Amino acid sequence: MAINYYCSIALQGSNLEFNKNQLIQPVMENSASQPTTPVEGQMYFDTTAGDKTMYFYNGTAWVEMDGSGSGVSSLIAGTGIGVSAATGNVTVSNTGVLSVNTSDGTYIDLTPNAATTGAVTVTADLSATGTPSNNTFLRGDNVWATPSGSYTSWSLEGDTGAAVDITDGLRVDFTGGTGISTAVSTATPNLLTITNTGVTSIVAGTNVTVSGATGAVTVNSTDQFQGTVKSVEVGAGLVKTGTAVDPIISVDYGVNGLIADAGTASAAAADDAILIGVDASNNEVKSVQFVDIPLSILGPPQSNVGFNSKKISSLANGTSSNDAVNLGQVQGLVAGVGLFKGGYNATSGLTTDLGAGNGSLDGASNIALDLGDFFVVTTGGTAFYGVTLEIGDTIYANQAITASSNPAQSVYTVVIQDANVAGEGASDGATQKGVAGFDSATFSVTSNGFVTSDIYGGGSTLGVVPSGGTSTTFLKGNGTWAVPANDNTQRAAGIGLSLSGNTLNVNVDGTNSVAANASSTTASRTYKVQVDSSDKLVVNVPWVDTNTQNVTSVAASTTNDELGVIVSPGTGAVKVGLDIKGLTNLTSDITNSDFVVVYDASTDKNVKTPVRNLVDPVRFAATITSYGTVTHNLGSYDVFVQLFDNTTKETIHACVDRTSTNAVAISGNSFPAGDIRVLCSLV
Repeated sequence: MAINYYCSIALQGSNLEFNKNQLIQPVMENSASQPTTPVEGQMYFDTTAGDKTMYFYNGTAWVEMDGSGSGVSSLIAGTGIGVSAATGNVTVSNTGVLSVNTSDGTYIDLTPNAATTGAVTVTADLSATGTPSNNTFLRGDNVWATPSGSYTSWSLEGDTGAAVDITDGLRVDFTGGTGISTAVSTATPNLLTITNTGVTSIVAGTNVTVSGATGAVTVNSTDQFQGTVKSVEVGAGLVKTGTAVDPIISVDYGVNGLIADAGTASAAAADDAILIGVDASNNEVKSVQFVDIPLSILGPPQSNVGFNSKKISSLANGTSSNDAVNLGQVQGLVAGVGLFKGGYNATSGLTTDLGAGNGSLDGASNIALDLGDFFVVTTGGTAFYGVTLEIGDTIYANQAITASSNPAQSVYTVVIQDANVAGEGASDGATQKGVAGFDSATFSVTSNGFVTSDIYGGGSTLGVVPSGGTSTTFLKGNGTWAVPANDNTQRAAGIGLSLSGNTLNVNVDGTNSVAANASSTTASRTYKVQVDSSDKLVVNVPWVDTNTQNVTSVAASTTNDELGVIVSPGTGAVKVGLDIKGLTNLTSDITNSDFVVVYDASTDKNVKTPVRNLVDPVRFAATITSYGTVTHNLGSYDVFVQLFDNTTKETIHACVDRTSTNAVAISGNSFPAGDIRVLCSLV
C-alpha cells in the first residue's frame, strides 16, 4: 500500500535514505528562473520557452546537464576518423583516405596522375585543342571553334506603325497601355506576361443587353421612353402618326422665338405634345406625343394628380404605411375582418341574399366563404347541422371555405343572440341564471312595461316584506307586524328538559331526585354537567391538588429493574439516593442512546449526556471534495487529524493547519480523485 503525499515534504537538516530502492517517476523542481542560494549538487529544470534544459549547481555556477554549456565532455569518431576513447586521454587517427591516384578522362586532364599521399591538390583542365575566346565555342569533337553562320536581325511589327529590325545590340521594351500591364520574369525560358487590367467581363444589368461576357461585346440599352407614340408633329403643322419613330423631331411650338402652335394658347389637351428639348442649330422645338406614359418619368408631382376618371392598373401591393394599395390587397385585408353576406333560412338551409349564386352552408353544395364572413338567421329551423337556430342568430366562418368542399361543422361559429335573455333556456323554466328576471308570483308588470313588486299579505302568498316593522316586532303569518305575547307557555324541550315558568328543569334520567352532590369530589376530573337534588346544574371541573406536606415516611423501592433506591432515614428529613452496586450487569455494550444525568452549575439544571462521550474521545468526521476549511467545533487546538482517500481508503498526507479551536485548513498540491475523509478527535 502506498502512502500518498499531497503536500510538500520539508526535510529540515535530514536526508531521505532510499536504501538502494528506486525513485519512481521523479520530477525535478520546475522553475522559469534559477533557484536562489543553491548548494552544490542541487538540480532544477528550466521551464523557460526555448530553454527546457536540466541544470545542476557545481558549487560556483549552474551547468547545463546536456553538455552544451560546459565545454567538450566526450569525443565521438566521425567518418574517416578514429578515437581511442570518449573522455580522458584520447587518440585521434585518420582511418580514411591515405593516398590519391588520378587518371585523365574524356576532355578532362587531372594532375597529379600518380599515387600521392599527404596534402594532395587535384587539378582538372580541359584537353580540347584550339584557342578558347569569346568568339569560339567547344565543339563536340573537343575543339574550340567559331560556329558557321552569324546572327543578323528579327522584325518587330504591330497593328500600326512601321516594322523595325532588331539587330544585335538593340533592346525591345514591352510597355503596358490602357488596361494592359506587362511583366518579365527570369525562368527557363524567360517569360513575358501580358495582363489585361481593364474590363475582363461584362454582365447585363437592368434594361441593358450584351452580346457576350468577353471579347468584342455589343451593349444595347432597352431603357427607352416607356410610352406608346400617338402622333408626331413635323415642321409647321405637319403631323405624322406611327409607333416606331425618332422621339426627337421638330414641331412648330412657341419656344426660343418660334411661332407658337395654336393649341398652346389653351389648356393642355389630350393630343398636346410633351416638350423634349430645343435644337439650337435651327432653333426648332423637339417634341413628341405619347400615351401610357410612366408617371416616374415626370418626376415627383408638385400638386394633386387627377386621372380624369381613369383607373390605375397593375398596381403592386403596398408594403409601407404611405403606399397605395390595389383592390385585391384591400379585399384580402378586409376578408379577415368579416363581411356581412346576408340572411340564412334555417328551415330550407339556403342563403337568402346572394341572388342566383346562393346555396347551402353545409353539405356537398356549400358556397365559398372568406375568413370572418357571416350570415344572420332570418327564418328559424334546424337545417344547419341539426342545430336549432332562431331569428337573429349569427353564423360566422372560422376560416376560408372552398365551394363544394362539404365542410365540417367546426369551421363555423354560431352565436345564439338571445341565449342570455331573461327566461330563455333555464332549466327551471324561469330566468336564465346570472341575468335579471322577475317571478310573476312576486312581481307584476304594468301596461307600460314597468315592473312592480307585490307585498306579502299572509298565508301562502309570495311578496316582499311589508313596511312597518320595528326592533321589537316580528312579522306574523298574516302579513302584519306584532310584539309576541309573553304567555309563559311550557313547551317540551327534549327528554329530561322542561321549562316551568322562567325555570329550566333538567332531569338527567327524568327524576329530579337523582343528581350529583353540589360539592362533588369525584376523582375522574372530567368536565361534567349534573343536576343536584334541588334541580340545580352542577359543573365538575378537573382539579389539581396544590397543597404540600412534609414526608413522614419513605420506604426504599426497586420497582425499576435497573435502579436501586436508598432511603435514609425512613421518617423525618429523608434523603433518597441511588444504589448501583448490587444491580445486575448489562450483557450488551453501551449504545449511543444510553446517557447519564450531569448537573450543570451555570444553569442550575440537570443535563443528559450520552454515555459514549464519557468512554470514547470526542470526535468529528467529514468528507471534502476540494481543499479548504473543515469546522469540527471541538473547541480546542489539541485535536488529532487523520486523512485517507475516501475511495481507496489509503492514508494520505496533506498540509493540515489548525486555524482556530474549532476548525482546521486542509491544503496541498493535486487533490485526490476519490475525495478526502477527514477525522478529528480530542487528545
